[in-house]
Amino acid sequence: MNISRTRLELTDDEVVLHAEIGSESSTFDARIGVDRQYVGLVDPGSNPFIPVATIGAAVVGEDLHVEDPISPDLRDGAQRAAVLYNEWWGHEAIAVRGPTAKPRFPRGPGRGLFFTRGVDSMFSLGQSITGAIEPFTHLIGVAGIDHWVSPASRVSTWDDTAEFADNVGLPIVRVTTNLREFLDPLAEWIRTHGTFLASFALALSPLFDSVVISSTQRSDHEIPLGSHSELDPLWSTERTSIIHYGSEFGRHEKVVRLANDPEMLEHLKVCWVADSSGNCGRCEKCLRTMTALAMAGCSPDVSFAAALSPVAIEEVDVHSERIAFEIRDELAPDIPDSMRDLRDAWIRTVDRFLAERSPGLTVIVPSEHLSRDVAHAILADVDGPSDRSVSWCLVDEQSADAVALADGLTRAWGFGLCYLSGVPWGEDQPPGLTSVERILRAARVRVWWSDGDELDAGRLTESVLSGCAPMQMMKPGAADVLRRRIPYRLRDCVVGWDPDFPPDEPDDPQTDSVIRSVVTALAAGSLNSESPPALT
Repeated sequence: MNISRTRLELTDDEVVLHAEIGSESSTFDARIGVDRQYVGLVDPGSNPFIPVATIGAAVVGEDLHVEDPISPDLRDGAQRAAVLYNEWWGHEAIAVRGPTAKPRFPRGPGRGLFFTRGVDSMFSLGQSITGAIEPFTHLIGVAGIDHWVSPASRVSTWDDTAEFADNVGLPIVRVTTNLREFLDPLAEWIRTHGTFLASFALALSPLFDSVVISSTQRSDHEIPLGSHSELDPLWSTERTSIIHYGSEFGRHEKVVRLANDPEMLEHLKVCWVADSSGNCGRCEKCLRTMTALAMAGCSPDVSFAAALSPVAIEEVDVHSERIAFEIRDELAPDIPDSMRDLRDAWIRTVDRFLAERSPGLTVIVPSEHLSRDVAHAILADVDGPSDRSVSWCLVDEQSADAVALADGLTRAWGFGLCYLSGVPWGEDQPPGLTSVERILRAARVRVWWSDGDELDAGRLTESVLSGCAPMQMMKPGAADVLRRRIPYRLRDCVVGWDPDFPPDEPDDPQTDSVIRSVVTALAAGSLNSESPPALT
């Protein structure tokens, strides 16, 4: 893939940077347009097209050849970005080739913020206004990039954004482009959106010393995305730094911090469904934001077209695992008991989505669920004091991993009981071999090792029937992935095991909680279901 023939064009409204991206057989006339008043402050070279072209070349598996000189820092960053694309999504580990030259002019005087009126960019602006971070001199808005929105809605949305920028006393730079026509046929927007922003920032590099891209993920829950804390800074040059900001904050935490600013709330625009400049109040993004506002004691009526309710939450479509994990791991745990109906609705919605997409549970043998009588009996035993003589047991098939786990547990938690002869059982050979049952009934916790990608529902069932807390030990990374895939209430059944940093031995409240979670889920009829209220 090549980038060639970069040139500037001056129209009645814009200064437009052009480049040809493609190969000998097919080329695309790529364009980035900026308000005409910024003529002289647009980089006329190839640097602005490097981010978009790099992922395009990686997808098609071709090295990227650039005709004009490239910033040395940007070329190195693009090469590292190509490595990330290979590691994250398996795209070809391409090379970025071309002459290099440092930018001719000095670092610009401004500090820009990409601004959409969404939660993330509103939060970054608020942090700047309050002095928590360095102030911005300009906002940057991209007009018309949401191609499914009608022309009338694009105009009204831009007018509202420009009005807000004027209210806070900051100029807003309007950017237009046709680059989605180039990249959309090659890769999903979720993998490419950060490269668009980086390209626009580099187009305006004579104006900006730094440009901020607001994070969409919290750092401890990041997954590969087109805008990412590891990726965005790679597009910086010697003249302009691209900063990924806000990953230390979760989305609902950002909303809580915005709740006390009426001006920001009035102009908040999070909806990606409604063909209007407002918010529908019924898509998952609207409902997540409305929930966070309610948690902050703020009514969402001013910004959303419909009311928040558990019914609306349970009817919403969660459109990605990333969003499901964010709801389950960040939003739901912080919803207070006073809003339990909303919290339970979100958990049911997410668990339903995850069960349909990737259950992460092996088939339950020998039974699909427990009778309520059995469940109540087990829970009654859990409520009493723990009188088991053994802290842990390991009942598993013989393997090097199981032996290593037993050794590590002995050193970390003290002595336990091990039975490594294997426990074969199935439809015609139910669990409960005398020796195994005695071991399980003597121990507080039953552990086993797994290299797979599912939670062993059979061993969960077998363990709780004996009043033993089940814990599946896995490599920490695999455990993190599986904990995200399985229903919320079963997360504590999966434990990351690092022999150099072993987890603490669970205490009685923790083991009781694990047993209660599994038992109530089984009593509901499936490990993919939420707890029936009668058993909580």
